[in-house]
Amino acid sequence: MKREIIKGLDLCKCLSALLILLYHFGVERLTAGFSSPSFAAAPQFARWIEIACDLFFLTSGFSLWLGWGEGGNPSAYAKKRALAIYPMFWTGFFALFFYGEILHGNNREIPGWRLLFSILGLDGYLSQWTPTFYKIGEWFLGCLILLYGVFSLLAWLMRRSWGRRLLTAVCVCLWAFWPLACPVGWNARHTVLGSLPVFCAGMALARGWNNKTVQTWGWLGADLSIWALALLLWKGSVAPWLGPVTSVLLFCGLLWLGQRLPAGVGTGLHWLAGESYGIFLTHHVFLTLVWLRVMARFAIGPVVGFALYAPLCCVLAVLLRTVAWPVHEGFAWLLRRI
Repeated sequence: MKREIIKGLDLCKCLSALLILLYHFGVERLTAGFSSPSFAAAPQFARWIEIACDLFFLTSGFSLWLGWGEGGNPSAYAKKRALAIYPMFWTGFFALFFYGEILHGNNREIPGWRLLFSILGLDGYLSQWTPTFYKIGEWFLGCLILLYGVFSLLAWLMRRSWGRRLLTAVCVCLWAFWPLACPVGWNARHTVLGSLPVFCAGMALARGWNNKTVQTWGWLGADLSIWALALLLWKGSVAPWLGPVTSVLLFCGLLWLGQRLPAGVGTGLHWLAGESYGIFLTHHVFLTLVWLRVMARFAIGPVVGFALYAPLCCVLAVLLRTVAWPVHEGFAWLLRRI
């Protein structure tokens, strides 16, 4: 049966991708010593990336619940998730690994067995604490994979009234106390425990989708997100707590707004949202290894540079998906025989 296209989810994915591109573009230009708009150096600018990642976690939790929340074959779920994640990731990673490690001998001090972290897609997440062969995907991909791993348990709990109460208590405690209890040097938001509350919030909102709760009250999220976002931007001391709240409210508002977009706009959003994973995988390495050098070589300013960079990332995402297709088909064949 064909799944419903939810334009609000597509809008969330596209906004997330845009915020991530804008954040890394501004920060990497500053890091490389180029002039950049003054807002790129502001502390509030760093919170854009947190909102963008939260929106992806919310979208993932929401989508997974709609597809698998009411039950299903755990094996089929795991295979479908693996097929959606790994072919494109492996294609991009091993191309860079061959160039850097095989041809140029980079990272010889890293034990070879840690390549397993990369095969599993956890290298970016674990690189926060130990050396890995991390190339693409950053911390976010590994965190999302781990959340996918516990989704079946979370869904099982959410289908039961006592389980929902337990999950609510756990998520509230993590939201309230994990930023304080997180070890020094860690970013609480870049951990599974820090991301679990918004992921579960996405699942919970999906439960209210069919009974029209989100569609009816989504406007409230759009309204409340205005003041929450203002506080988040100007009161940095409360950002670890207000950030997830802002993201959830903004997500509700975007769901409500997206469902009211014209059909033609929705078609374009759906295509772009479908390429968001490829954009996420390719944008950073393309920016640091290629695009910043091109901008410096041809004296391209930041505004024009970003206006060209964003569509080029879309093109790269399409190319990565195309090149990864044989890997996708081979992996699908293997999974069918497991």
